[in-house]
Amino acid sequence: MLARLLSFFFLLSCSPLWPQAEYRVYNDHPRIWLDESRLLRVQRDAERDTRRWARLQELLAQPGELQEPAFAEALAYQASGDEVRGRAAVDWALAAAERNFSEAGDLRQGSLVFDWCQPLLTEEERAKIAGGLGTAITAEANASESDLLRTRDALLASIAVSGTWPGAEEATGKLLNQHWKARLAPQMEAGRAADRAVELQAALEICFAVRHNLDRDLWGEAPQVFRDVALARILSYLPDNIETKEGRVHRPSVVPAGSDPETEAIVGRVAEMTLVSYDSRSQSSQFLQGWLRSDAYTLRGSYGAPYEFLWLNPYLPGLSPTSGPKSAYDPTRRRFFARSGWGPDGLWLGFFDGDLLRYEGGKLTPVEPDNRAEAISFPGFAIALPEENAKFQAKVLEGNPNYMQFVYLLGMDDKRRYEIKIGNNPWHDYQPRGSVIPLSNDPNLNLAEIDFLVEQTIRIRPGKH
Repeated sequence: MLARLLSFFFLLSCSPLWPQAEYRVYNDHPRIWLDESRLLRVQRDAERDTRRWARLQELLAQPGELQEPAFAEALAYQASGDEVRGRAAVDWALAAAERNFSEAGDLRQGSLVFDWCQPLLTEEERAKIAGGLGTAITAEANASESDLLRTRDALLASIAVSGTWPGAEEATGKLLNQHWKARLAPQMEAGRAADRAVELQAALEICFAVRHNLDRDLWGEAPQVFRDVALARILSYLPDNIETKEGRVHRPSVVPAGSDPETEAIVGRVAEMTLVSYDSRSQSSQFLQGWLRSDAYTLRGSYGAPYEFLWLNPYLPGLSPTSGPKSAYDPTRRRFFARSGWGPDGLWLGFFDGDLLRYEGGKLTPVEPDNRAEAISFPGFAIALPEENAKFQAKVLEGNPNYMQFVYLLGMDDKRRYEIKIGNNPWHDYQPRGSVIPLSNDPNLNLAEIDFLVEQTIRIRPGKH
């Protein structure tokens, strides 16, 4: 009996901390992003020679033009069955395997080639590429630190080689538990990651691949991170455009450290297309789809054209953003955006990094403290930046009756509680989130229905706790 117990505990100690079967991928190739509906759509677009497919073909015909050639060649192979394109991608991956996919961008592109070009691989080529990918996956899975881009690359690779490379399932478990869940998800929930466009894109690519292959919804594990992104991204853009090497793009108002306006706009559009692909049913995503459908902002350059072909579904209807809310509050990233209308001459306001900025007449200027005493009214909502003890008047202009009325109090201290009295209603206790307190006319939120279309007196005082 003792011998059996010792044998049991020995086997238990040798087992990984998570069952490998939980991380085994049983889907056929292609597994990454090209689910059945998307694969059918890109194949039909190639048959119909759509504008986005024609542009991708133009770039493929120019050697050295594309920034991620193996990704584009493999995508073209999946869309058209052109084995010349597929072999070019495979030859690239074989060369990258010689260096164990150690150069920037190697691991991600190698994963896509291995996954998308499976029918073209000989057993020897399959083993060579999988071995190189496995070396890179192991290094990242065992790393003591994580970032979204490296974790994305390794996860895509481990999904691609599952069933071929024997260490894939254990590596996938480490990447999802030790890297994503334990390190990255808390950073995202605190607003410290998935902020730059390249990080947001990486996070969405992870979510997409994991949901399709492991039936695990990572959005549901960190709902605050993604819930408010779609509308906030639409309204965060200034009412202005910039011309880039990829074409015309909307001018971003927020440029996080380590990025620049052009990169944020270009990669941001790719991230937005991916977001709609992941969640096409919510109303906010439908507004984002309507925003993306404008052909004037199609990316046509060496970076963006393959992503336009992959992610944007021109057959998916969207809602016009002009019929949607004109304010967006993203508490995770501590940001609020608003605009009076959708024309180039409208007023735009953005609250982020603790400052309120105003864009009007082609100029972006800060709203100085002396101008914060009164609420600023918009159709459907109003904003104010009150002091700790304050009394002011607020009124919401007539807006879309399908949306609730809000008065947003900006610049509040998240570490404090506040008591607020609206009109003749009783005092109520509020806790800011993301430096904002939203006051709604929803009786379920305020305990009493409030008509903000009528001027209301709002009083604020420090809370008792």
